[in-house]
Amino acid sequence: MPQNNSENTILGSIAISDDLLASCVADSVLSMDGVVDLEEVVGTAYQIPLIDGDVGAAKGVRIEKKSDKTVIDVYVIVRYGVKIPQLAWDLQQNIRRAFASITGETVEEINIHVRGVSKEENDETA
Repeated sequence: MPQNNSENTILGSIAISDDLLASCVADSVLSMDGVVDLEEVVGTAYQIPLIDGDVGAAKGVRIEKKSDKTVIDVYVIVRYGVKIPQLAWDLQQNIRRAFASITGETVEEINIHVRGVSKEENDETA
């Protein structure tokens, strides 16, 4: 069951669901050049619809809370020819910024799992 990031303020409490966070992480990952798609990992990924109706957009993202520590796992398929170590570093930085801008928290660990390489780019015109 998804959990919430919550914060108590003078005016009340603010709660951000992990589903929303996973969706935002997925969007930031898919916006990176070199990432073709996210891969579903059975039993570990959130599958939720985004506002625009794109079901499963966060399918390759897992957010786990361990005490006061946040761990994010992302399962990607990359484009053939991309430099994987550099892409993984860039993904970690992009995810870290996206997560911090939403929650104000830092992520303790971001793990990028390259699950495949695609010779074809993701065709957006189909």
